[in-house]
Amino acid sequence: TDVVARLADLAGDFTGQLAVSAVDLTTGERIEWQPDLLLPTASVIKEPILIALLRAVEAGAVDLTDRVTLAASERVGGSGVLKLFDGGLQPTVRDVATLMIAVSDNTATNMVLDLIGGPEPVNRAMAELGLDSIKLHNAVDFELIGDDVRRLGEATVRDLCELGRLIATRQAFGE
Repeated sequence: TDVVARLADLAGDFTGQLAVSAVDLTTGERIEWQPDLLLPTASVIKEPILIALLRAVEAGAVDLTDRVTLAASERVGGSGVLKLFDGGLQPTVRDVATLMIAVSDNTATNMVLDLIGGPEPVNRAMAELGLDSIKLHNAVDFELIGDDVRRLGEATVRDLCELGRLIATRQAFGE
């Protein structure tokens, strides 16, 4: 198609790695360019974390109205606002999930991961959805991640696109 040809042209001039996967939710038509290229996720991994949290809520293991305590030692740099607050703040689970998604808050992300039991439930949820390339390797820990952003998470754009489709069609969790 013309779009794929244009993507090929762009890729030729691009200095990084380019991968595209898009699906029309009405027709099912897909446009893809290197959809199986495994790439670092950066903060996109927060969507799978949210899915794992919502599955834990659905299972009764977590309540969105419960309050969690921000320990000063839990604050991490990068994006977000919780790093600016004093320890002892007690937002609800819903609040930290909202901050994780709305402002990509790294501290909130780690608080959610603590609630659900770390990366394993995220990876299990993605595997159950058939999205095997989506892997969360670690919490947001810049000392551990260092200069290799793949140490946070990896995925193909095909699986990320499919996750978006499952979320949009309400198939990612619940009924």
